[in-house]
Amino acid sequence: MMLSYIFNKLIPSQILTNHYLATIAKNIIGTLFVGIIICPVFALVYFYLNFYTATYFILLLACVFCLDLILFQYLKSIFIVREIILVGSAVVLTWLMIALEGLNDPAAFWLLILPLLAIFLGSVMSGIIWGVIVSVILVITHYLMYAHVYIPHSPIKNPLNLQIASLIGLNFVMISIAYLFERGKKESLEQLQYLAFNDPLTGLKNRAYFEKEFQNIIVNTNVKKEKLILLHIDIDNFKTINDTLGHDIGDLLLLEMVKRFKAYLLKDAKLARVGGDEFFILIKVAINYDVTDYVKNLLELSKAPYFLENQEVVSGISLGIASYPKDGVSAKTLARSADIALSEAKIIGKNTFRFFLPHLGKIENRKLLIRYELPLAIKKSEFSLNFQPQFYAKNVNKIEGIEILIRWNNPTLGSVDSADFIPIAENIGLIRMIDMWVLDEACRQLNLWNKDGLVGEDIKICINISAPQLQNLNLVKNLSDCFKKYEINTNNVEIEITETSLISNQDSAIAMLNEIKKLGVSLAIDDFGTGYSSLSYLTKLPIYILKIDQSFIKILTDKSENAIIVKTIIDLAHDLKLKVIAEGVETIEQLKILQNLDCDFVQGYYLSHPLNLEDIEVLLRKSI
Repeated sequence: MMLSYIFNKLIPSQILTNHYLATIAKNIIGTLFVGIIICPVFALVYFYLNFYTATYFILLLACVFCLDLILFQYLKSIFIVREIILVGSAVVLTWLMIALEGLNDPAAFWLLILPLLAIFLGSVMSGIIWGVIVSVILVITHYLMYAHVYIPHSPIKNPLNLQIASLIGLNFVMISIAYLFERGKKESLEQLQYLAFNDPLTGLKNRAYFEKEFQNIIVNTNVKKEKLILLHIDIDNFKTINDTLGHDIGDLLLLEMVKRFKAYLLKDAKLARVGGDEFFILIKVAINYDVTDYVKNLLELSKAPYFLENQEVVSGISLGIASYPKDGVSAKTLARSADIALSEAKIIGKNTFRFFLPHLGKIENRKLLIRYELPLAIKKSEFSLNFQPQFYAKNVNKIEGIEILIRWNNPTLGSVDSADFIPIAENIGLIRMIDMWVLDEACRQLNLWNKDGLVGEDIKICINISAPQLQNLNLVKNLSDCFKKYEINTNNVEIEITETSLISNQDSAIAMLNEIKKLGVSLAIDDFGTGYSSLSYLTKLPIYILKIDQSFIKILTDKSENAIIVKTIIDLAHDLKLKVIAEGVETIEQLKILQNLDCDFVQGYYLSHPLNLEDIEVLLRKSI
């Protein structure tokens, strides 16, 4: 216990968290302590034998070891401390060996410890190097003794006592090193066992422990006729906090979260950290217990600001809830059910919770399959384009533009709607690649239509750009290169961005849009009315058209409140010299209302469904 206390006090925390380095550090400190104890003993022996110079040298070595301990605290470098031990020992032992009649002295044998010590202190390569150094020292000493070079005679008249003391001391050192090595090996095994079932940062149990102990827990639950409820917790915006404020703040946030969870744990509840920002709380309760109030209070508790390193950090949690045995009878199936519920909670909105429902499992399985198949879709040429025409509101026989839509046909999944795979593409970092594929394919098709005379300057193709793409510093160059590649007249191109993509980093988004506009393309805001962005930004955006979100059009009637909202948007846009297009027009009534409200353009199933390449070309030929 005393050694463990000393190790924990002397070894820097950043080294203790690394199992390999911590083991080497413990060996170094143990060696230093052995040296500090044994050096004064030998100094006394030499003093008794009237060899005062050796006494001072050995005491100096003890001082070097003490200094080494202090340096360890400040330099925090295992390499430097290890080499100081070896160099200091080599100098003193070599001097003693020469001063005490060279190879005849036990110090020559002591030198052989150095390679072993280097290996013991964590480096086989260092051991090899020191083996070579010791060999060179011994060869040089041999040359000095037998090549008629002066070797001083030992001042000790009766060296027998010294030899006996030296051999006893050598034996003591070897036993001490062996003890430290065995103790280090034992502590390593204990540490490995601890890390196998515990999280080193929070000290909580981990997923492996949860799965191992779950079977024992459910046996007791069945005997007592209770039920288990598993809460799968995920910290909201944790990656953003880590990226913006640093990992140290992220770790502090985790620790503070754990304190709050512990303070609100029910009796006999188990808390475990099962991922970077994920936790399990396993609750054993009565059959009729309703966990809803407990979860709501936990959500509120986690929302309170955190004050970390003089910074106020706001975060929260999302939860998925599953119960045994209804949602799973093993640790893995119950955890999967809770994970599926958590995914649903994060889709609906953060800082909320969802209970597992059986149909969610089928949805989640499809999402997992989409996640697996999506990276291969471009290589396998599974993507294709569809084209939805946009018409003049007052003359629905005349095409104003064509919105480019992506479709995915997969042998396993069948036809996958873009609303299903685009969010997943954004989540796994594929959305930029998909955007670039759509841009390239759309420009290639526009080039062919121009050559065939199907599209004049009065028809635009509308290409959607995702929110992550707006943060791509190479976006303008990519657009320009694509337009040059296919000899595109940029008057025929409209770039659409969603209103929600402007909410964060509005200033940088506006700067990017200004650069894009310089290419000669038109800019449109898609899904307008859903993003809650400030209307003041509307005057700063270099846009040409607003697209009213279909949620306003879907229930549009003469007497509905939506008609007032739509009229307000149209009037506002016209006052700002912008054009307006209404998407999602599905009835003649909606069309007539929009015509009366002076909407400029319309799009929707009433006028045309999205068309494949063959059908859109038929429509374009008719409109020539």
